[in-house]
Amino acid sequence: MKIFAKACIFVAIVMLLVSAACAVDNVAFIIDSGLYNSSGVADKVLRYKAEVETQFPVNLIICNEAQFESYKPAQIRSYLIDLYNNRGIKGAVLCGQIAYALWRNYAPGVDDKGINSFYYEDLDGTFTDTNADGYDDLHNWGAHVGPEIWVCWMRPPANDQVNQLKAFLDKTHKYYTGQITFNHRALVAAHGDYDGNIRDGFRMVERLQPLYGSNIDIDGEGADIVVASEQVSMLNANRYEIYDPMGHASSTLQQWDSGYVYASTIKALTGGSIMTFIYGCHSAAFNESPSGNLAQAYCFGSSIGQAASGTSWNYGTEGKWYIYEELNRGSYLGKSWMNMEIIKNTPQYMKDRYGQTFDTDRHLWGDSLLGNPFVYSNYNPPSPSSLASIKSLPDGKSALITGVVTTANFGDCVYVEQPDRTCGIKVQVSNAIALNRQAKISGVLATENGERVIKYGEITDLGAASPIKPFVMVGRDLKGRTGVSGTENLGLLVKIAGNVTASGTDWFMLDDGSGLRDGLGKRGVKVICKGITPPTSGFYAVTGISTTESYGGRNYPVVRVRSSSDIKPYP
Repeated sequence: MKIFAKACIFVAIVMLLVSAACAVDNVAFIIDSGLYNSSGVADKVLRYKAEVETQFPVNLIICNEAQFESYKPAQIRSYLIDLYNNRGIKGAVLCGQIAYALWRNYAPGVDDKGINSFYYEDLDGTFTDTNADGYDDLHNWGAHVGPEIWVCWMRPPANDQVNQLKAFLDKTHKYYTGQITFNHRALVAAHGDYDGNIRDGFRMVERLQPLYGSNIDIDGEGADIVVASEQVSMLNANRYEIYDPMGHASSTLQQWDSGYVYASTIKALTGGSIMTFIYGCHSAAFNESPSGNLAQAYCFGSSIGQAASGTSWNYGTEGKWYIYEELNRGSYLGKSWMNMEIIKNTPQYMKDRYGQTFDTDRHLWGDSLLGNPFVYSNYNPPSPSSLASIKSLPDGKSALITGVVTTANFGDCVYVEQPDRTCGIKVQVSNAIALNRQAKISGVLATENGERVIKYGEITDLGAASPIKPFVMVGRDLKGRTGVSGTENLGLLVKIAGNVTASGTDWFMLDDGSGLRDGLGKRGVKVICKGITPPTSGFYAVTGISTTESYGGRNYPVVRVRSSSDIKPYP
């Protein structure tokens, strides 16, 4: 009996461990309906969702049903509380110009004020403006001390937010598909007033060593000074995964021992860092510079930057090493940010920092995370998969394929095949390329009329390829009929032959005697020939793509030709 009990306990422990390992975080992605429906934004958001959910233990809940940019902070907070209570969210990405709450900090000898991101993280606490000056200044911690969720601002510059957001989501896509090169390396830089924190004090090098070992560059240690132009050169040349700068700052610049680095320079970087954790005053005060904030610039622009953090008022992000600790445990950035917020945001932590008599209801840290919270340390993007394995994935998963060959170009989409002709697929793209080119494809899996397709696709031309030869087939073997199984050939280049039995604008029926009929009962295989005059009678051989169309809730095979040369009298 004891052995049985121990076995049951062991099984229970294993199940708990497996459950924890497989846990998926619900995360809200809140975006104003107007911004979401702006030209091209929705497709890029849905591609982002697919890539995040494929590579991270996250269920990204797209919340786009309201004009969230018109909501007051209290309304946004109420919405988050509802999502927390009813959907169990662990975090939230606030996309666009979502309203922020303001806080006035009364630390000893300091009167700091600015953005209070913690207002959206501590969902059971209360925040009160005691003197009606527009700034909350009294915080009650609630029954649960600390944050309930983490929050990240995906906040493009306000003066061009649609284009800037689309460009940023293109950059996250390139990060997830291996099109951004960077080194598993960190840079620690410290102004002379802070260089005691490189190895002592905050001990930033020591904090980063579990992540990168000796792959840490240091600037500003001892007699060495940090020169602004040299920082820019190092970021461009070395393309770091983490940048840890400590120095004086404002909402638009960093001050170094020699010179300044402005937000405009950061936005124009050709290299940079995937993650930047700024220790510098007002570095994330995007209320002061809504179109040119320092932390914002590390994310939005031409650099490789995905995420950055900073503060709203007069000090830097203390405790950022708690982020590094959680990154080293294999967590993504948003969850790692939560680790820091949990540790720092307690009355006892504040008393340990400022003294046991410190009024912990009148002080907040002012830390904010910006950009893309779904980033790993020591990240390696997934390798391209075979087309056959990609087609077996469920809808909504991201796809990355290389070495396929283009067989058709219909303007808004292309078809590609494996060189061995075992598999083909439709790819919806905005940048179609010519036929007979080797290509790299990325996008999101979907199903249309029973046919697997890649939506939100991006295609890269890898050079010339040998033309794919069509499979010669009889009509009854074409895949696509509802309820009919058989060898997969949807998406392949095929060749059929038969007698023309009917025709109309942009189509004709080709009957080879195999007994196939379309959705209206017309005999033969339907051939789609958009923009091409169809034959009205005679025997023809047709080359085209094996695809489908839907009629009356059922799918039927069709062949789509590419040009008039695909339709030839036979023999």
